[in-house]
Amino acid sequence: MSAGGETGADVRAAGEGGAAQRRRRQQEPLIPAGAVRASANICQAAGCLSMGSDRLFDAVRDGVVAAGLEDVAVRRVGCLGLCAAGPLVAVPEQERLYESCQADDPPSVAALLAGLAGTAPGGRALADDPFFSHQVKVVLENCGTVDPRASRTTWPSEGTRPDQGCHHHDARRCRRRGRPQRAAGPRRGGLPTGLKWRTVAKALGPDGKFVVCNADEGDPGAFMDRSVLESCPQQVLEGMAIAGYAVGANRGFVYVRAEYPLAVKRLSSAIRQAEHAGYLGRDVVGTKFDFQVEVRIGAGAFVCGKRRL
Repeated sequence: MSAGGETGADVRAAGEGGAAQRRRRQQEPLIPAGAVRASANICQAAGCLSMGSDRLFDAVRDGVVAAGLEDVAVRRVGCLGLCAAGPLVAVPEQERLYESCQADDPPSVAALLAGLAGTAPGGRALADDPFFSHQVKVVLENCGTVDPRASRTTWPSEGTRPDQGCHHHDARRCRRRGRPQRAAGPRRGGLPTGLKWRTVAKALGPDGKFVVCNADEGDPGAFMDRSVLESCPQQVLEGMAIAGYAVGANRGFVYVRAEYPLAVKRLSSAIRQAEHAGYLGRDVVGTKFDFQVEVRIGAGAFVCGKRRL
């Protein structure tokens, strides 16, 4: 990868109002040619990046290569869900989570490498952990498992797959698939998504219809939208494309606050990747459906002209 990757210094500099950002060359993920026995999934969300998880990635990758662990993968992933204990590294095959791993703390790196080698598994056991074991992730299901910078790790899913996704059916059938209560959104009192889609589809749109994703998140301490955009922006774009197809909209807008520079950067990159792969733009996944997405950055105001109907 060329220079200009995301680093903890980038996140800190962006938060300081656009100061000059330090750039350094990033190493590629380490993916074995054969079967993977263990994986080091290193969090690259804003919280862990600010604590040096970018340098940790390099240290772990170099350590795995030096130890000759040819069946161990080292990947960048999104938020692992416990920012206060970062930088975090998950080993999903062992259901372990290593906390406070630092590149400049050799014992923490050595403990992780020993766990990856299978000689001395350590870290936090997730299977019976009181914090993690009862969680059922829905919106955040891909956070911490995929590389947020690589569209091939998340697309196409069943929603956009040409052979069986929504775009394989007509828009009416797509709206029917959104009817069940389980497809209801988190707000508006659980109003089913299919009902929303049918209402918008029937409405006249002389100037066209639009899909708007409000990722401003002005409530204090609310970071759901940021976590999704930083960890799996493709998921948001896919949902917008499916909604656009269902209601007859050909343009989408993501409204996100300027205080989320990493989310904006990854979302913008995901849009370019999706356009290049044919998941956005003209003739989405080989259909006659066109859908363009733009990012609009807010200025930090809590109320931004929103009107409820």
